Amino acid sequence: MQKVVKTKFENSDGPTKIYRDLAGVVSLQTIKSWIKKVRNTGSIELSSPPGRPRTTRTKANILKAKQRLDQKRVSTRRSAAEMNISKSSIHRILRKDLGCFPDKKIKQPKLTMFEKRTVKFSNWVLNNYTKSDITRW
Repeated sequence: MQKVVKTKFENSDGPTKIYRDLAGVVSLQTIKSWIKKVRNTGSIELSSPPGRPRTTRTKANILKAKQRLDQKRVSTRRSAAEMNISKSSIHRILRKDLGCFPDKKIKQPKLTMFEKRTVKFSNWVLNNYTKSDITRW
């Protein structure tokens, strides 16, 4: 979207015309701020990401967590203690950055008598009828 705004501005379109052309997808105030950035710096891209810099979810810590995960299976508490970061941060690294999720055993309830009869009937139909017989129903 920013590239569209930049090219339209370079083609000497004003902010309100760009806003109308985009049918309100981006607010007029945002378009004006982007145009101001283009005038000042020549590009819309931010020089650095806004907000506070990362201190625990750094590339180095992510790499350490990945190496520990490859070596052996270790709890998040022990990993956090050894890497000297909080448990929630190591948990966030494992989930968001490395895509690791806990394995959960799912206990399925047994089939009821009605469900057993339904499965039995379905298997009987599959074994005793062909596809052409079923499509005629």
